[in-house]
Amino acid sequence: MRIRNESDLQRFGIGTRHHQQIQSELKQEKHGSTNAAPCSSTKARATTIRVSRGSGSGKCAPQEMLERLVLNDQVLSGYSWASDFKEAVPDRKFELDLCIPTLKCGIETDGWAFHGKRKASFLRDREKDYLLTMAGWQVLRIQAGLIDKQPGEALERVRRFIAYWEPRQRMILSSAL
Repeated sequence: MRIRNESDLQRFGIGTRHHQQIQSELKQEKHGSTNAAPCSSTKARATTIRVSRGSGSGKCAPQEMLERLVLNDQVLSGYSWASDFKEAVPDRKFELDLCIPTLKCGIETDGWAFHGKRKASFLRDREKDYLLTMAGWQVLRIQAGLIDKQPGEALERVRRFIAYWEPRQRMILSSAL
């Protein structure tokens, strides 16, 4: 869902998890305050629901960096993106890092710290992939190191992924109706 102003935020729902923070950012933006978090992006927030994960050091987490790249890209910004999306598989508590819900195309950012050090994390990711696939989702996994070291390549992979899967997903989803 896109949130550009207070009326969009009201439609999103009062009392939701991110409501107060987004409302505060909208007020700061309206009054010209520049106290936004170093990783927050007005354009990015206007395109998707997002809570900044910035560490305060000015360096963004790979997931947020990729999100900012995607949302500021001329082609990709035309889609309705959602981050930390929880409704991909009913009755499951995991999230997709970034996705286009209407196309059932998701992007996961994988870093060694969270996805590779422990067998349980690895197995949980495989289960997540299986459940998403069975629910009709296509998921692209991008390494955090690639996002940090070669952000242009990471963005190009997202472009190619969406260009490849969009027509297929539209065809599949339309035939399911």
